[in-house]
Amino acid sequence: MTPVNAQAVTEKGGETRQRIIDAAADCFMQRGYAGTSMSDLIAAAGLTKGGFYFHFASKRDVAVEVVRTRQEAMRAEVFATAGEHDRAADQIVAMVRALPGAIQSKMGGGVAGLERFCKDLVLAGADDPAVVQPLRPWVDTTEQLFRRAQEQGDMTKDVDARTAAVLAVGTFCGLEDLARGNPDTSEALGMTVDEYLTFIARAVGLSLDL
Repeated sequence: MTPVNAQAVTEKGGETRQRIIDAAADCFMQRGYAGTSMSDLIAAAGLTKGGFYFHFASKRDVAVEVVRTRQEAMRAEVFATAGEHDRAADQIVAMVRALPGAIQSKMGGGVAGLERFCKDLVLAGADDPAVVQPLRPWVDTTEQLFRRAQEQGDMTKDVDARTAAVLAVGTFCGLEDLARGNPDTSEALGMTVDEYLTFIARAVGLSLDL
């Protein structure tokens, strides 16, 4: 009897799971959560029902995993650019400049589209933290960067860092949502990223080198 290579089996299983997630992401972005059926997902992944259900028990489970993996990939891509800088103010600039491209490549509907998708999942019963509060990690990270910028003397200390972070993230999402329905702009935010950074920096007392 030929011995079973456990590592090969595990790797193949991981590849199949990722194929399901990638196929599901395309389906959800094109048709929305409600407009996508399990049959659609199984066909897109090119699997039998048994092969699909071996990895995911329901459409909701797949959708939650799509959100989690896309968020993680997006953050990794954005944080990689921030790691090239020492000061928090420079990291903020690098992250915001990288964010539109990362959003488009990892989640075609943008941050606002991701938030709407997560609301659909919550209505369907999903309770994963990544789905219930999809913007929380971005607010937390922005708050940390603002606090470091204050410590480094690049941001006024009389501004509450948490409130400033909520303002920055909320404004980004709002602008992105407005720009998506505006045929007169090709910018992801309806303005250049540096224009957005300039306005936010003024609002929160942050000194940036743009």
